[in-house]
Amino acid sequence: EKRFQAQSGQEARVSFSPAESGLTGLQQVDLLTRAAIPDGALLYDSLRPRVDTAPPLQDTVYAYFQIEAKGIPADAVERATITFAVRQDWLNDGDIRKEGVTLWQSSNGPWRALPTRVVGEDAQTVLFSATTSGTFSLFAVAGRSAEGTPTPPAEIPTFATPTFATPTSTPTPRPSPTPSWLGRDTSS
Repeated sequence: EKRFQAQSGQEARVSFSPAESGLTGLQQVDLLTRAAIPDGALLYDSLRPRVDTAPPLQDTVYAYFQIEAKGIPADAVERATITFAVRQDWLNDGDIRKEGVTLWQSSNGPWRALPTRVVGEDAQTVLFSATTSGTFSLFAVAGRSAEGTPTPPAEIPTFATPTFATPTSTPTPRPSPTPSWLGRDTSS
């Protein structure tokens, strides 16, 4: 739990040490506030190796983590910028370009890609930042291989439901005319 205070319209920074963030590489969360937060906290939890509460991602997952807000009014945060690091060896081993790394967010539903950009790098790590609307939930750091996009799952075809005209009145049956050859005797 990381506690902080912020005035309305102020940016607050919550930092995480490597010991706190572990392999997920979470370094900091910068919050731009709409309202004062007199006693807020961010609770962080790294989730390994996978998460069962969200659909699987198509990209290769580096790490999952959860951030929960405590003592923060619902609309008090305008946006939050999450800064995280990814190991260079993971990128190289997976043939993943740094531009192919994305921070994904799921709030009990489908994953949503957050705008993610490279903000620095050294021999061991690449530093990224991604912006969310100020809501906190489940996150995944994932990368796409340099070879291109993954194959999307097969879609189940959908067919249009046929529509039938509804008769406005019931037609009166009429006798069909009898063909002339039916009345003739053809046995002679």
